[in-house]
Amino acid sequence: MTAPSACGLAWLPFLMQRLDHEFILRTSDAPLLRKMPSDYMRGMYYTSQPLEMPDPDLLQSTLKAIDAENTLMYSSDWPHWDFDTPGRIMSIPNLSEQAKNNILGGTALKVFGTKIAGLAPTPAAR
Repeated sequence: MTAPSACGLAWLPFLMQRLDHEFILRTSDAPLLRKMPSDYMRGMYYTSQPLEMPDPDLLQSTLKAIDAENTLMYSSDWPHWDFDTPGRIMSIPNLSEQAKNNILGGTALKVFGTKIAGLAPTPAAR
């Protein structure tokens, strides 16, 4: 499952925390859940448009919360005026080169089961 790209990422940590809180208080309302709602959400895929960048610390927390290295896929939203170029991903501080490679294509290769001749798969795509 992916989230609609126009809604960004900032809402995800809020929803994860809220659902976990409600689950802890009322586990009997969801007896089939075997783990926290946020754990299920970390197993989903998200797109990067738009990246909310005004507060780098909040962005880092969001990326950590969703395990962005393995769940985030680049989307540009071009030709809209506020689209994000691949350089936007490359400029995120404290994001490993592997994470950047996964976001810019490795995770999509895994999700869609795509193989590119001559291209070694990234760890996330294996």
